[in-house]
Amino acid sequence: MVAGWGGGVESAGRGGPDPPASVSGVAPHAACARHVVPVRGRTYTPPRMTGVLPAILERVLLVVDATSPLDGTRALVHRVAESTGRLHVLVLTTASRLGSHHEAPPSDRVAELRQVLLELSQLRASEEPLDASVDASVDPSDAIALAQRMHASIVVVGPWPAHSPRTRAFTLQEIASRAGVDVLALGARCDPNRPRTGHVALSIELDPRGLAWTTSVVRALPDVTRVTALVRPMSDATRESLESSLAASLPTKLTSLVVTPKTAASLPTSDADLAHDPGLRDVELVVIASDDVASVTGFVSGMLAAQALEDASIPVLLVRRGPDVGLLPERIVATDALRGSGESARVLLERVGTFGRAPLAPEETFVVIGAEARGELHPVDGVVEVPIDPMLREATRLAFARSSAASGIAVARVVPESTLVFVDSTLAPASLAALRAIDPAVTIVFVRLRPIEALDAVRARVAHGSSDRRDGYLVDASALLADSFARDVPPELDSVRLMRVALRATADGHRVLAVVTSDESAVRSEKVATFTPSTIHRLAAPSPAPPEDPRIDEPDRRLVALTDAELVAGHRIRLELDNTAARAALLRAVDGACERVHLQSYIVEEDATTLEILTALRRAALRGVEVRVLVDSLYGRHASFGVTNALLASLDDETGVEVRAYLPVSRLPSLQDLKQRNHRKCVIVDGTTVLTGGRNLGAPYYRGLDEVQLTRETGYHEVPWLDATITLEGPLVERFERAFLADWQRSGGGEFEVASCAPAGGASARLVLHDGLVDAHTLDAQLELVHTARASLVLVNTFPLVLELQSALIAAVRRGVRVRMCFGSVRPRWGADEPFRGGAFLGVADDVVRSRLDPVLRAGAEGWEYALPHRVGWATELERVFPHVHAKLLVRDDDVVAVGSANLDVTSAYWENEALLLVHDRDFAAVALDAVERAFASARRVDPSSASWRQNESIRGWLGRNWSPLFG
Repeated sequence: MVAGWGGGVESAGRGGPDPPASVSGVAPHAACARHVVPVRGRTYTPPRMTGVLPAILERVLLVVDATSPLDGTRALVHRVAESTGRLHVLVLTTASRLGSHHEAPPSDRVAELRQVLLELSQLRASEEPLDASVDASVDPSDAIALAQRMHASIVVVGPWPAHSPRTRAFTLQEIASRAGVDVLALGARCDPNRPRTGHVALSIELDPRGLAWTTSVVRALPDVTRVTALVRPMSDATRESLESSLAASLPTKLTSLVVTPKTAASLPTSDADLAHDPGLRDVELVVIASDDVASVTGFVSGMLAAQALEDASIPVLLVRRGPDVGLLPERIVATDALRGSGESARVLLERVGTFGRAPLAPEETFVVIGAEARGELHPVDGVVEVPIDPMLREATRLAFARSSAASGIAVARVVPESTLVFVDSTLAPASLAALRAIDPAVTIVFVRLRPIEALDAVRARVAHGSSDRRDGYLVDASALLADSFARDVPPELDSVRLMRVALRATADGHRVLAVVTSDESAVRSEKVATFTPSTIHRLAAPSPAPPEDPRIDEPDRRLVALTDAELVAGHRIRLELDNTAARAALLRAVDGACERVHLQSYIVEEDATTLEILTALRRAALRGVEVRVLVDSLYGRHASFGVTNALLASLDDETGVEVRAYLPVSRLPSLQDLKQRNHRKCVIVDGTTVLTGGRNLGAPYYRGLDEVQLTRETGYHEVPWLDATITLEGPLVERFERAFLADWQRSGGGEFEVASCAPAGGASARLVLHDGLVDAHTLDAQLELVHTARASLVLVNTFPLVLELQSALIAAVRRGVRVRMCFGSVRPRWGADEPFRGGAFLGVADDVVRSRLDPVLRAGAEGWEYALPHRVGWATELERVFPHVHAKLLVRDDDVVAVGSANLDVTSAYWENEALLLVHDRDFAAVALDAVERAFASARRVDPSSASWRQNESIRGWLGRNWSPLFG
């Protein structure tokens, strides 16, 4: 690898046929750093390689003119050859002047130069011998063939008094374009002892494809401290973009722009040129790097430019375009960088070409310019995760280049540490003026919520309406949430996603004042205010940030920021997976009630099991206990579309019992009517005990497998399910009851008193409540547990994974976490996967569930299908039964258990009201893991590569991609 002039061009290794007249193989001789060479009775001291010019060159072709004074040629040879491994000198002459008395004959000049090389080889400080040779030619184009033949890493061209400047200039262009070799042109006035300044002038073409390559040339030069870019006149917007790109591409250099006409003779190559502009007076090297050979041709073809190169007092490095630039113009565009958890930033890279946007190729990798040693970045869905280490922490911009090509860069500004306001990007730039009037110090971050509009189009729109450089920071919601561009999240939920971006930033330590959304039914949060374009004038200037409590650890602080759920101590908690035992516990609790029983359910089946539970409520009411029952109207089949649940109607007739239906639907239902439902389930007794989890009212949830006689003719709906119930005593019971009160009043019920509850045990827990279309607290709680898992994750659930959770689980597997997933059969089966009678449509649900599991299993997670061996009372031919798993259970490592009503699908994540209890207690986690292990003991391990599992994989894949867009 050539350091410096070659700009990182790979050398092909020593090889190829030697030119004639070789003097290679001279033994090395130790000498001092500065060699003294006798020249015809005089002493000549060759100059050292100084300044930004490189000290190591692998293969150099030096082209000199036969008419050049020998002392000058000798100086040039010494300068170039001092550290090179292989040097060939090509002496150019013309046939018309051969033997002229004005110059030495070419044969004499060649012999003299051979002697110089021999002397230099004997005096080299390097331990490696000099592989050197000299040749003569009358045709300048021989330099091209020779450069290719010797695999030259760079061609150094001295003054050519015997040839026209234009011939010299065309030769330079041909070497750069046809031979693919970089050229260093040393003019007649170049001073080898010019003081080193570290200042480089860089000619930049405005085509962004070549900017990464152009700046890579400068980054490869040692000791560069300052870079002045020479550019054509341009618009203010283009200038600002170029300044930003240049600063990000050369993060450790002082950079500035100088606008020149960019005509052929306008580049500063003489002292007079440098003196004309104070910013160029100490330039040490001029670099002309272009991604377009035509641009090189245009530069050198003019007579003025040719003469300027011939007479230059400043060396000019001419670099051909980088590899893999491509003929069709395309560029990579980046979002800005918002620091995230773990001191990293997630940035989305988007390719824009002639025919619009195109995805990044799976094998494409990127590096952060200036931090290449930190390794390559591998985009996932176009998103790269950038570690913000000490070197990058102070950066205001990050520049990304493809590892395998130098065909363009993408610049991301780093969002500063200040008070942030997140704005839906579709509102840009209309909201800027209003926000600026409130507080000029607020940093506005626009969020692209859907990839409908290209990043560069959003940037242009924001910049058009902004005169302040602090405006127009742009991030992408999917890059920050890792939700696969919200393919399974409909646009109706984008305001919730915007709030989630803001809460994620809050959890990562940013101070967030508000979000601005176009959704008039604004989302809510305890931490971040919400405004719309019509209410933005109410936004108040931020108050000083309160000091953080040092007693709160980072994981707890993040969970509170994401879910508004504080960790509370003082609980006694029990877990029950057995249906019969769970029913007995519920009946005991109701029969023991003294003051009130509040029951909330999503589904109410009209069967004997439900009747048994409602009969217990009747007994309580007869004892004078206040009984309130709240059911989801649509899925409880009560009070919607004129339908009445007979069991609920009968209970409502009892004295002391009040039954309410949540959000009845009486019209043609919209998607929101169908999906924004109340999915919570709980029984609260006397304000001191809560039974909560996944169980609704009905036989599948509370009837035990030993209570059912199963045969091959049994209907699918008669097969009991695996579910989970938590019994909780302690302070969080109050919060459960207040949540019930809010839902009760929304359903038309009256107010009742809620009392605090005394501590009852030693376990700590938090209650995460999610209100549909308002927040996504339960999803964020589940995600945080997955993100923070160190060793293991156990999930028990049979609902199709929301893509964001799917991505998080795959990431957990890749960082070494053991992920085990226990799921059931929505359409129960027996024996060799024979379905029970009926419910054929439920087979589609099974395919959807498995389609979302497939990528996680392929990544290395374990999949277990819940199964039970043959039991007494079942028909012999059943052998084993695969029931449905309705439990919502997640265990992180050995310290946190999540149980509640929240599934792992998009409906629970966004649409429905949910309740999720997070128990932070190792003893309880041990109990939960023991119960799960018993379930795994009879389960069947999935082999994702087996023929049986892959039997309808293509159908599953189609369903997994389309079920949410098609069916909500």
